Amino acid sequence: MFGAGSKVNVSGLIASSLNITDSTFKAGILSALGAAGTGNKAALQPFTDCDFNPSNCTNTPIFNNGVVTVQSGAQLTATDQGRLLLAAPTVVNSGNLTAEDGQIVLAAGQSVYLQASQDPALRGLVVQVDQNGKAWNQLAGQLSAPRGNITLVGLAVNQDGRVSATTTVSANGSIILEARQQP
Repeated sequence: MFGAGSKVNVSGLIASSLNITDSTFKAGILSALGAAGTGNKAALQPFTDCDFNPSNCTNTPIFNNGVVTVQSGAQLTATDQGRLLLAAPTVVNSGNLTAEDGQIVLAAGQSVYLQASQDPALRGLVVQVDQNGKAWNQLAGQLSAPRGNITLVGLAVNQDGRVSATTTVSANGSIILEARQQP
């Protein structure tokens, strides 16, 4: 949770209740991960009981109700061409997220799949999710990516706040609201 008075200024941020390991970061966020990753598609999978007890596990997901929340009054800012990625079964934003020339992603699902775009007109990562996620930009929520991309994706996507991605002559901005289930 990012509380009401929190301020975060970074070049890139991933806040997630999904299982992101050291090897994810060492190999790069877009590397193929586990059985779900194929080609240059990366998969952020849920934690399972095997992550905590490898000798006696059933590969059962835990933290299925993980929530990433940004409260009203919180400010998350990515530097020029940076990325803010919030990934969990439920992602709720009431704060102010900004990524100039970058990307803001609210990805809600049990697993989140990331892929570099092959389309030069599309800025940022292509994002897909599976299994019952809810992404919600609440009434007080403000998402701003001048000359960048904002993506909200989940089985349910609620957009009540403000979303802005401007375009210039040399850099396009885009907003993607995608309510579907497809890995």
